[in-house]
Amino acid sequence: MVEASIKTNRKIAVYGRSMEKNIEVGLKLGYIKAPQGTFLYSKNVIGMSGKNLTILCTGSQGEPMAALTRIASGTHKQISLIPGDTVILSSSPIPGNQESVNKTINLLYKNGTSVITQSPFADVHASGHGGQNELKLMLKLMKPYYFMPIHGEFRMLKMHAKLGIDTGVDPSHTFIMDNGQVLAISKEGARVAGQVQTADVYVDGSAIGEIGSQVIKDRRELSEDGLLSVVMTINQIRKEVICTPTIISKGFIFMKDNEQMIKDLQEIALDVTDKYLIQNKKLNINGMKNDLSKTMSKYIFQKTSREPMVMPVIMVL
Repeated sequence: MVEASIKTNRKIAVYGRSMEKNIEVGLKLGYIKAPQGTFLYSKNVIGMSGKNLTILCTGSQGEPMAALTRIASGTHKQISLIPGDTVILSSSPIPGNQESVNKTINLLYKNGTSVITQSPFADVHASGHGGQNELKLMLKLMKPYYFMPIHGEFRMLKMHAKLGIDTGVDPSHTFIMDNGQVLAISKEGARVAGQVQTADVYVDGSAIGEIGSQVIKDRRELSEDGLLSVVMTINQIRKEVICTPTIISKGFIFMKDNEQMIKDLQEIALDVTDKYLIQNKKLNINGMKNDLSKTMSKYIFQKTSREPMVMPVIMVL
């Protein structure tokens, strides 16, 4: 891209910290050769014609905060797309990233740009991984006695192991491991020694570690059907509800369009609460909350076929 830009008299603007670092290292080591003034600082890009400018930026995997994603969504502070611009994605989507990459491509097309992606007709993918010949060279230089390929899908590990065998590694000294398998190495040799428990690790705020299944279940319910809360104030001495229950919906229904349902839910809340208040025993707040949640959830499912999280909030005076 740098050589093509120089030949067509284009200046080059670089966006994204990792891209800037790679260009800096490439220039320092001599892999990138460009006349003085080829690369522009961001403040010198303002007002330049697109015909005289090449932009190298991060975001080939649709990362939300990467430069290309912000450019495509129109949230970048300095760069705006112009109909007729051409965007080249010099990558192929990593498994699991297809959705975010497709979203970015769709946004680019909506802005009137032409998008070139990796295909049999446009070989634009610049891989960040070593090819077979490079891996073979490394294996021949290192001459490993034991060889355990790491990183990638199982098929990739299998092919890497084959390269090791092709370069002279004993097949019995080659290990293709699953996540959690333990390779024990001692003076006597190497062997598969068992399995440790492995699973996805969820990040909860600043804490990293195991999150309870109930928390994950609650978050799934919130994301799918939303939250409905009923807030009630009770006078414990007189055993009565002080005011009409307040219904709050977040991500479930639009309150103004469902006034009748709100009234029905308020009546249900009062009926359930009265059942507990007329008892002469000590007021069972936890039992009341559970009963409210179950009764209201049943009514909501009958009316909407949805199951929002129902959260009763009871204030006792």
